[in-house]
Amino acid sequence: MRGGDQHGYAAVEVDEHAHPEGPQASGQYGSLDQWKFTEQGSVKQLSRDGSVHVTDEVFNSASHLMAAMFSILGTAILVSGASAQGAPWKIVSFAIYGLSLVSLFAASTLHHSIDSSPRVEETLRMVDYLAIYPLIAGTLTPLCLVFFHGTTLGWSFFGVAWALAITGMVLTATHFRKVPKWWSMTFYVTLGWLGAFLSIPLYAKVHSGGLSLLALGGVFYTVGGVVFSVETPNPVPGKFGFHEIWHIFVILGAALHWCLMFLYVLPWHYSPASGGG
Repeated sequence: MRGGDQHGYAAVEVDEHAHPEGPQASGQYGSLDQWKFTEQGSVKQLSRDGSVHVTDEVFNSASHLMAAMFSILGTAILVSGASAQGAPWKIVSFAIYGLSLVSLFAASTLHHSIDSSPRVEETLRMVDYLAIYPLIAGTLTPLCLVFFHGTTLGWSFFGVAWALAITGMVLTATHFRKVPKWWSMTFYVTLGWLGAFLSIPLYAKVHSGGLSLLALGGVFYTVGGVVFSVETPNPVPGKFGFHEIWHIFVILGAALHWCLMFLYVLPWHYSPASGGG
């Protein structure tokens, strides 16, 4: 749905047997599938994220559409820069990272912009949630395959990150209606901070500047995830709330991690003294 001013909506309980097409939602609100919102006498769905807080999907769609476009540009810059260096591992790593970044924002844009049947919207919401996992593993990929190229440490972290990401995707896809929001966010945050275990060996390569970008990006993602989970604050109900704040924090986190790629990973040159990277 395109959420409008929250004051223009009224929550009403809907007989799920009389309206079998009603959306399913899970999480801290229990059986949200029994609740919809009405406007001028017509029944409308909850917000597309399954929340009781109706949001303005125009901002959610536009913000991540712009982010998707900048992600395409950012990926082109990284891949073309790596190509100019003749560095195949950088090319592959940046391609994986860029594809995961573009996919995340593209999936989010489709989720928030397409107004369709409950089944289609639920599918788009699931794809949106699934796209978070490869972005996390995709962000770690250049760190593992460039800085720690050809090392046991690099391949081990690469394998663990993608194994956990794939596991999360499978669990989410097969139990989408049953998985509560807090569980998904806990998995995302835990997987995202896996990179902290690389902080000591990374320091020798990127020093405090690079580690600060990595950590601060993680902080933005984490704080945004907490806001998304607790669904507060909602400064302007129905127009600008927790979901819009979540989108902004995701964009900021992604921007900082792209700066890490551009300023530190792209210029890195392989040498025997660099420990394989």
